[in-house]
Amino acid sequence: MTRSVCALALVAGCGTAARTERPAVEKTRVLPVEADGPVEPSGLALLDGELLSVSDEDEVIFRIVVGESSALMEPWLVIEVPDPRPPELDLEGIAVCEGRIFVLSEGANDVMEVDPSGRSRWIGEGARSAAIARGLLGSPGAGLEGIACAERGGLVLASEREPRALLWLALEEPGRVSSQILDLEDVVGRSFSSDFSDLSSEAGRLWALYRYTYEILEVVGEPGSVALIPVAELSSVALDPRHRYSSTRFGMAEGLALDDGYFYVIDDNNDLPRAEAPADSRPLLFVIPRH
Repeated sequence: MTRSVCALALVAGCGTAARTERPAVEKTRVLPVEADGPVEPSGLALLDGELLSVSDEDEVIFRIVVGESSALMEPWLVIEVPDPRPPELDLEGIAVCEGRIFVLSEGANDVMEVDPSGRSRWIGEGARSAAIARGLLGSPGAGLEGIACAERGGLVLASEREPRALLWLALEEPGRVSSQILDLEDVVGRSFSSDFSDLSSEAGRLWALYRYTYEILEVVGEPGSVALIPVAELSSVALDPRHRYSSTRFGMAEGLALDDGYFYVIDDNNDLPRAEAPADSRPLLFVIPRH
């Protein structure tokens, strides 16, 4: 069975069945993110009901406190970056799997496991080696960009683009890695190209975030036969004149998390102001009801 045919079969019941979500995008809350100094949020995860994030070059895990009209992004845990330290850290993702915290560095194209004291260790060499062997991670600025917990243990990582791909890393067997390059035909019912910017998982289900289109997709199937099912598109909200940034050349949607009631999407606005508010360069957090 070809990949495109199998992808369509997955939706019809061949493999893991997709469960359709209809998020109430029109009821999305858009919250400016306050912080003590500039931040560039990249990635979201939930730990005991609290939102966590990382910020490109900061060696810190942040906590995001969601309020009624704004959100507060505050330092939560300082990371002791292990050796060998990359010239640029470029933190791009965070995942919490059964209480264990994992942070993704695009600068190293590697994963750190961070313990509650802030000490950390690199664990993703096998995934990096497997990705390079498949022709991934070869373009500047097109490295590992998203991280989530895998359904049967381990982690799933996203190669951003050129080409887009998913990699499944077994934590207990670091050398065991499965990977799949994803093409336009893997997006069921749509034909568009966009960059992976984050992944998130819940109860055995996996979602991906597309940076430029503010699109949330469910990842359905197993390594080797994956389909991407569009779930929600936030561009109408994110590009509303009240929220749009002064430049949209680079996609802004950088972090994805979810709980029983909501999808959470956060922007990395690259310190750009909003088009209608030149003095306001705060990132934005989108809180989208799942039903």
